[in-house]
Amino acid sequence: MSMASSAFDMRCTLEPSTDTFFLGGNLHEEDVESSLRSPEFFSTNDYSHTPSESYVRKKYKSGRKNNAVRVFVCSTFKDFKQERNLLVKKVFPEIKRRCRKRNIPFTYIDFRWGITCLESQGGKVIDLCLNEIDKCRPYFIGLLGERYGWANTGGIPDTLLKQSFDYAIGHGNEWVRHYQDRSITELESLYGSLFYPDLTSSFFYLRDPDYVNTIETSQKNDYISENHNANMRVNDLKHRVKISGHLVRENCKSPQEIVEFILEDLMTQIDRDFPEEHQDMDPIELENNSQKQFLEEKINIYLDRPEYNIAIDNHVFNKREKPYYIIGGTGIGKTSLLCKWISDYSKNYPDDILIYEFIGHLHNHLHKSIYRIIYHIKKNTGTSHEIPTDPNDIVHSLSEWLTIADSYNRRLVLIIDGVDQIEPEYQGLGWIPKVIPKNIRLIISSTDSGRSYDNIYKGETENNILWIEPLDDRGKRTLIEMYLLDIGKKLSNSQILDLVNSQSSGTPLYLCSILDQLKVFADFDRLNECLFEYIRVPDIQSLIGTILTNWEKEFNDKNFLKDVLSLLWVSRGGLLEHELMSILSGSPQIMWSSLYEGLGELLIHTNENVNIGHQILRDIVSARYLSERNIKDKYRNMIIAYFSCKGISNRKITEYPFQLRKVGHVDKIELQRFLTDLTVFDMLYSPFTKFDLFKYWKLASDITVASQIYSEEYLLNTPDMLPSDRFDLALKLSKFMIETGSANYAVFLLEECLKNSKIIYGEKSLEVSNVHYLFTELYMQMANYSLSEKHIGESFQLRLELYGRNHVKVADVLWMKALIKKKQSNYEQAIELYEEALDIVKRNYGSYHASVGIYLKTMADVYRKLAEFKKAEDLYFDAMDIFKIVYGDVHPEYAYCLDCLGRIYKKQGIYDKAEPLYYQALGILEGVYGRNHLKVAETCLNLGDVKRKLAQFDDASEMYFRALEINNSQLGALHPDTAENFASIGRTMKEQGKLNDAIVYLQQAVDVVSNVFNNGHIKVAEYTNILADCHALKANYDIALEYYHKALDINKRTYGDIHPEVSENLNAIGLICKKRGNYRDALGYYVQCLHIIEKVYGKDHPKYALYMHNLGVINRKLGDLDEAWKCYMCALEANKGNYGEKHPLVAQNMNGLGMVLKKKGEDLDKAANYHLQALSIMEELHGNNHERVAITLNCLAEVYRKQGKFDYDGAEKIYNRALRINRHLFGEEHPEVAENLNGLAQVYKNQQNYRKAEPVLLKAIEITKNTIGETHPHTINRYHNLADLYERWGRVEDSVNITNIVNELKKKRNDNK
Repeated sequence: MSMASSAFDMRCTLEPSTDTFFLGGNLHEEDVESSLRSPEFFSTNDYSHTPSESYVRKKYKSGRKNNAVRVFVCSTFKDFKQERNLLVKKVFPEIKRRCRKRNIPFTYIDFRWGITCLESQGGKVIDLCLNEIDKCRPYFIGLLGERYGWANTGGIPDTLLKQSFDYAIGHGNEWVRHYQDRSITELESLYGSLFYPDLTSSFFYLRDPDYVNTIETSQKNDYISENHNANMRVNDLKHRVKISGHLVRENCKSPQEIVEFILEDLMTQIDRDFPEEHQDMDPIELENNSQKQFLEEKINIYLDRPEYNIAIDNHVFNKREKPYYIIGGTGIGKTSLLCKWISDYSKNYPDDILIYEFIGHLHNHLHKSIYRIIYHIKKNTGTSHEIPTDPNDIVHSLSEWLTIADSYNRRLVLIIDGVDQIEPEYQGLGWIPKVIPKNIRLIISSTDSGRSYDNIYKGETENNILWIEPLDDRGKRTLIEMYLLDIGKKLSNSQILDLVNSQSSGTPLYLCSILDQLKVFADFDRLNECLFEYIRVPDIQSLIGTILTNWEKEFNDKNFLKDVLSLLWVSRGGLLEHELMSILSGSPQIMWSSLYEGLGELLIHTNENVNIGHQILRDIVSARYLSERNIKDKYRNMIIAYFSCKGISNRKITEYPFQLRKVGHVDKIELQRFLTDLTVFDMLYSPFTKFDLFKYWKLASDITVASQIYSEEYLLNTPDMLPSDRFDLALKLSKFMIETGSANYAVFLLEECLKNSKIIYGEKSLEVSNVHYLFTELYMQMANYSLSEKHIGESFQLRLELYGRNHVKVADVLWMKALIKKKQSNYEQAIELYEEALDIVKRNYGSYHASVGIYLKTMADVYRKLAEFKKAEDLYFDAMDIFKIVYGDVHPEYAYCLDCLGRIYKKQGIYDKAEPLYYQALGILEGVYGRNHLKVAETCLNLGDVKRKLAQFDDASEMYFRALEINNSQLGALHPDTAENFASIGRTMKEQGKLNDAIVYLQQAVDVVSNVFNNGHIKVAEYTNILADCHALKANYDIALEYYHKALDINKRTYGDIHPEVSENLNAIGLICKKRGNYRDALGYYVQCLHIIEKVYGKDHPKYALYMHNLGVINRKLGDLDEAWKCYMCALEANKGNYGEKHPLVAQNMNGLGMVLKKKGEDLDKAANYHLQALSIMEELHGNNHERVAITLNCLAEVYRKQGKFDYDGAEKIYNRALRINRHLFGEEHPEVAENLNGLAQVYKNQQNYRKAEPVLLKAIEITKNTIGETHPHTINRYHNLADLYERWGRVEDSVNITNIVNELKKKRNDNK
């Protein structure tokens, strides 16, 4: 049937299909019989007039899809209705199903719906039929019966058919002029099959003439020849078919037999074209094929501009150490230039590695583009390096992979087109290497506006930029003539001149878009009118707006264009044609084919996926059609409705959850139901899409809930799976659970993996080693270091046997062994292992490789832990030098080193050096990742720590809450990293004296890690320890002790008795003993602390000095002042050695020495001098308004009071200054404020200024009661001071009453104990 006839009969009974195919044939068959009665109908059987073979081959090249099957079916209409119905309902869905298994798109186009609009389209039937034949090449199916079909005569004019012939002739099909006496069915057969047998895979099915005898009498006229002449014509056509050499099946007995033959024959041909090995084609290769196809289409019409080719050649063939940037306006021809250059270069230099990536062609996700680049580097070099899986790691590993490629001494040319189209967070271009290895050439294109361009222009010289200029008049004319030649049309010189002189004609996209519209809309009489309409618009944006307006007028359905473009806009990466037509059920297929042909380059069509092909059109569609409130949701819901009733497929995986996530009102239940399917998980958990999976789960429920659900689904649904399939799925699930902080769910799955890997791959295989490595990561997350060591040992032994000791895969395992030793505080062993791994990497890659930098920074981490800050600092700088060479100084690895240097200076109390480094690191990470990335959150956390140390609590809280917001949005509230934010906020509130608020946040942190890991995890111990600190400050000593002992038990089980974390817990318990006055017990705990630190670090470590200071405090409390003095002096000398003369810990030791002297009552001037030295250090380091300055002032005031210096220049002045600082830092209601008020009241009491002392002391009591409780020793002590005040004042009765309160509080405190 012809497209015309199939679409004409609006009363056709065929139900619309969700899938469509192209059926060509005849319109107005009821008129054909009378048309054929005239003997003049047949002029001649001359077939000598054909389109040139080169012309058809060019059409074939542009229409043929390399990895797709698109079928054209030719028949008359009425007599093949049953066959067509069977094809649509039975055969083609089956072929599509079989093709889907081998990743081959199958498309079939149906023009039968809404054909009345043909008349409104000016008789374009024949032209559209021929165009569709070109798109469907090589697949052509012909069905022939006894009818000839719709044809013209000299006797009875057929206006619509003549209009169709005239339109086809006027649109590049000059050969049709000689066949105006033929039926459209014969024209289709000639053009699609008989003229050019080598450009087609054709199948013909000839019905048995006796079949008509089986038809009811009332319908027989639809099956017999129109007349004698028609019978002669159709028999002549059958004869040509039989001798054509194509597959011909004669005497087909029934519709069922015909469609069974079609299924068999078409699948046989598909098997030949796409043999079995195609079934396993890598998805990356499929996308690569699409890129190749895109390249071929771009050079179909290309205006050669030699000066640009020469410039690119000069860059490639000369040693260049920087990227080369190609810059030009939108639509100026950058991509076409690169496509032509790539095509020529690949032919001339086949031994070079040539990798290209057209961003925006399939997507704008940079990590997918970089992944494909890395994939090709790995494939071409054969390197054993593993490709990263984290999208950000993929993006920022480009420099490393170029270095790897460079080591193979082959020239590699990498072209990345369209960086202006990548995600905004990457348009800072920090991922682009600043220095290019000697064998690498990097070429990058961008528009001449936007953030990416700004970052190129400010960082590069003119020598590294090729500017693409608008076409000159000669170039414009040449491009116009090339285009017209390609479509077989001409313009007059004056018309070409008008086009050349138009305002924006220097842009190739502008010119081609106008010519596309002339091709579709303009007939000879209206040519000038159409041309003038387009050339009068000032720019490409206005031109596209005019084009859309004209297409809106073209369709009877005013919303068709809006619906099509809006659906494509909201789709994730475009839609398949049959998806689009099914979603727009009721819209004629012919309207879509006309639109697709007419919009030209503004749409792209790859692997049967249709999408908006240019950013300009996306912007216009957004403003023109999608600006109304909720309108995007309307189209998203249309896509959701379509896919909701479809089975699991790559298309559904791509679109369905994406649209559920994007739509305004999210159906969380449906999203979770969909994600729960293990097939969905298996398809989504890939390097390209796994972070989509994380986001979907975050929205549907919570990422930790996913692990529990998947564990249950695995147990229920996998018992009958093959071991290899179970292994692959269990491995993916395990990685997912480890990555999402749900390690406890992964244990069973990894045990399954280990068992199956040994069965499938053998006991001694890399796969078994990899499972052991995963087990190591799992138990590291769970802080089970003994099991981590066991599994990394197994992994190490296997790799050693497989590769030998000097392989990078062995170095990877050594690195992990070192990390475990570091976690266990076995720092010397960790350093030895890091050095061995570093040596292997250097031997394999040289000294200036990214892996060397990574190993140096991890070794520096160990020295930082050992407080060997100079060694750590040097290693970080060495690593930074490497990263700067490999990546440049705006790379995340460089930022990590800055962050670590900040930690060194923070540990040393040099906050003025730490703070700017954190800000620098934060700026790099924000430029690379954007403001809402997890790595940004990590640096915010570290910067918050510095602000907290500087007592800038508002700034610290701002940083902590920002980190919390990022982690909560990315990972959810029940993730360990989010718990860390809760804990940091709790620490800050603790130091501000907001103890109740602090307890709430810290309890949240404990609850999260207890839920994610277990109650025995080290993070539970860490946060419980801080929680205990809060209760200790509130004098809830029993609760505090309970928590401290819980933390101690966890750390002992995890690390053993000799570990720094254990000493931290013992120190805290000692502090409680000290607070309670149990100084002997406290002494025992502090001695244990010193023993542990001496054994782990030695006596020169800062921790040793810290605990020695605490021991001094206890000895002072015990009255052993000489021993206290020795402890303080020992700590002082150690801290001076570690940090220098000016450090907060040095000042703290001096304060201790001053208090010993005050306690002795000896040499109070010397005591005051120690405090003054401490004050000078604190003020220099922290400024005049820091909490440590206030503490030191309080100590100094105590000495002055002891000396009897009560006046304004003595104790009173110092107390008041400390009071102002603490009120500024903490507000009015804080224990430190109460401490200052209490001291100040004692000064007034000693001055016998009782009236002034009373309100000050009462305020101190009120604050103390409200913040740390009425039974706290400080509260009781201050009541005691009040009783003494009243007694001295002579208010005996008040003194007795207060004394009674003191006794009641002491009793209550004892009862509470």
